[in-house]
Amino acid sequence: MNPILSVEGVTAGYGRVTVLHDISLEAGRFGNVGLFGPNGHGKTTLLRAVSGLLQPKSGRILFDGQDIAGRSARAIVGAGLIHV
Repeated sequence: MNPILSVEGVTAGYGRVTVLHDISLEAGRFGNVGLFGPNGHGKTTLLRAVSGLLQPKSGRILFDGQDIAGRSARAIVGAGLIHV
């Protein structure tokens, strides 16, 4: 089964500060996924990159087979992925 969300080698950050370094993960269509970690370890940065609120410096973000990296938040919501 193909994952509905696939993050492949994403690097992202704010200005000259890189927060995520080559992050990869997959989430299936069914089930729950938790993202845990201490403050300052990139959880929010990852979610912002996936939801289009932050432009990744490199890597791919696939949602239901479509590359959404670099798309606007509005376009990503239109594709069916939301950030709450």
